[in-house]
Amino acid sequence: MKKITELSDPHAILDKFLYFTVLFTVFTIPIYNSFTSVGIGFSIFLFILKTSRTRMRPPFLIDLFLFSCFIMLVFLSFINTPDVAASFKYLKKFTLHFFLYLAVFQCAINRRYLNGIVYFLLASATISSIDGLYQYFSGIDWFSSRPIMAYAHLGIRRITGPLHQAGSFGIFLGFMIPLASSLFLSVKKNIVKYCLGFSVLLMTCAIFLTFAPGAAGGLFISLSVLAILYKKPNLILILLLIIVTAWLFLPQTLTHWPDGSLFSSIRGRAAMWNTSLDIFKRHPFIGSGAGSFAANYNSFCLPGEPHCEGGAPYAHNQYVQMLTETGIFGFLLFFCSVLYLILKGWRLCDSANPKGVNKGLLIGLVASMAAYLTHGMLESSIYTYHGSLLFWTGLGLLRAEIMQNNS
Repeated sequence: MKKITELSDPHAILDKFLYFTVLFTVFTIPIYNSFTSVGIGFSIFLFILKTSRTRMRPPFLIDLFLFSCFIMLVFLSFINTPDVAASFKYLKKFTLHFFLYLAVFQCAINRRYLNGIVYFLLASATISSIDGLYQYFSGIDWFSSRPIMAYAHLGIRRITGPLHQAGSFGIFLGFMIPLASSLFLSVKKNIVKYCLGFSVLLMTCAIFLTFAPGAAGGLFISLSVLAILYKKPNLILILLLIIVTAWLFLPQTLTHWPDGSLFSSIRGRAAMWNTSLDIFKRHPFIGSGAGSFAANYNSFCLPGEPHCEGGAPYAHNQYVQMLTETGIFGFLLFFCSVLYLILKGWRLCDSANPKGVNKGLLIGLVASMAAYLTHGMLESSIYTYHGSLLFWTGLGLLRAEIMQNNS
């Protein structure tokens, strides 16, 4: 009887269409950009169609208000932009990805839909990890025949999986591993638990083969969050042992002090941040133009500095980049709103419903966001295409989980 009612209810039909479109979108995030773009378009269309037929709840109105305030600050930063086309491109991408967040949030307020989105994300991450491991042994990935990133002078090969860059793959896996680990710790069903454990193992092997410098830090912080919230301090010791062991097995071309590649990479980033500080000082309050970091960096950098005159699109630090582009006002509005949600989720973890995967999901999403924000200290994660999609999807899921545990 319930199914018949759902089939005759236009709102229920619209909900299902939106849900399946979101599933398609999140599943294809690491696989094919063109598929993801189509999914985003349909998701936004269905979300607008649904909200035009129903009264918006207060959380959606709050989010739209914060979005409007940030957009005003972005437009204000356009006063100083040296590249108007790049700034409008940033605005377009930000708007599309924010509305994907709203579409995910709209779906995920339904508990069954929320679980479905999470497990589709995990399935996509697992398949991508298998692809990355296949790429390591065969030299190319099976989705796009993309070659592995080989560094003969360093004696390493970095897997990209279905993505274009090893760093982007590291951001994606770094977000997914804490979520899968939390569900593994909380789920009681044997088959599901075994599948999650296998998924965590595959993703962990893959993330180390990306050699992404921010991945280890993000992973350590996120699993420390899991250890605290699950009250299992031994997890931190196990993780430290894994990281130390992995460090010992790395080639000396990476770890030798002070000229190892990892250290020189960090020094190169520090040089970019120092130049970024000069950009920030010029317009500290409203920024030098959203999306215009590359143009500004080329104007301020000195010959010989990393990526100078090469059109560096990213500062390799999402916080530094947002400070330079949108100033103190934009930076504080954006990251204070994000931090508020994460801290609210943290506070709810002790009182969350312990049945099924509810508490595991909430803790996992908090830990995943912690990993993402940590990794963002060495990468402009939120400015990359895949990193931005993952951020807004994860934030939408966390927002919905908080809403459900508050109700």
